Amino acid sequence: MPRLDLRLHEPNHHGNGGGGGGPAVWLRALHALRTLEWLRLSWGQVPKAAWPLLAGVQGLRCLAIDRCAHLTDAALGALGALPHLTALSLAHCELVTTAGLRTLAGHPARRSTPLVELQLAHCGGVRSVPPALAATLERLALVRQAAATVAGFFAVSKAAAAATAPEAAWPRLRHLVLDKVTRAAEELPALNRLRLPATLQTLAWTHTSWRQNAVGPLEPLPLALPELWALDLSGSLFGRVAWTSVLLPALAARLRWLDCSMTDFNDVADLAVGARCAAPRLETLLVRNGAVSGGPAEVAALRTLPALGLLDVRGCPLTEPLRLALALQPGVRVVWQDHEGLDEDSDPDASLRRRPQQPRAHTWHELAGFLL
Repeated sequence: MPRLDLRLHEPNHHGNGGGGGGPAVWLRALHALRTLEWLRLSWGQVPKAAWPLLAGVQGLRCLAIDRCAHLTDAALGALGALPHLTALSLAHCELVTTAGLRTLAGHPARRSTPLVELQLAHCGGVRSVPPALAATLERLALVRQAAATVAGFFAVSKAAAAATAPEAAWPRLRHLVLDKVTRAAEELPALNRLRLPATLQTLAWTHTSWRQNAVGPLEPLPLALPELWALDLSGSLFGRVAWTSVLLPALAARLRWLDCSMTDFNDVADLAVGARCAAPRLETLLVRNGAVSGGPAEVAALRTLPALGLLDVRGCPLTEPLRLALALQPGVRVVWQDHEGLDEDSDPDASLRRRPQQPRAHTWHELAGFLL
């Protein structure tokens, strides 16, 4: 896919971007790039009147706009004229609200080519997704949005959840990222009423503190995700009791990919807490910078994971006996870090394998198929 990352200069004292011409000149020049499909536009003081020029880049499929202070709802709505636009990312666009997304989603061009991916970061004016847009999205990422705002994207009350299943509002949503959800004490209880669509296949809930003593008992309602097979909770704090009593029993039996790096639950041995926490389908486990330190419990826990093919323990304080035990674990590729900080692989001898070698772990965006 032809790509362009265009960082526009700040305007000089003449009102134009340094380096030759203002933003309007650059946007008009993009019309000649007929094969351009992926564009990131950042740090641009693009005046309101110039944004419709971007709609002339007819081949665009993926558009990311970052720190463009003059992007308004009207300007965003004008971008709905892009005939092939399927993925949109907005970051630090403070003037954009839900109304702009509604105008964009309602453009006639979206009837034949709907948006399937939306990423929002530091966009406090967007408090919800219009129904017309929610009906077509397959991938949604919310970064540094307030907890109350995140809850507003989905059913937040039990009465509403009983009346309308969340998957009815998000019929195609398969991949969801919730990253760095703000931790204002008065907003955190809203997360306990959050109900996610049962259609989700991958969920990344990262770098968020959601301790049980801060928001009350965790409810099983948000975890009714029968199609979920990949879960990324790296950097999040849920509390150990929540892990062993709520999260694992609800999800572990179906997971094939799990990242619990840098969490308060990053000890491999914890996966074996009770028979109900077994993960018979888990193929990839990432516990980077975790508490895997040494002792028989970790190796014993691996034996409860019959499908495991890749274990990433980079940054963990591994003892030599544990390294040896992990290296001899049949069929498991172990990735660790040596004393010089270089990644090392341990690939068991072919005679010890009980199944074909599993592929390496993908990045989360590759796993969920994000385009931006």
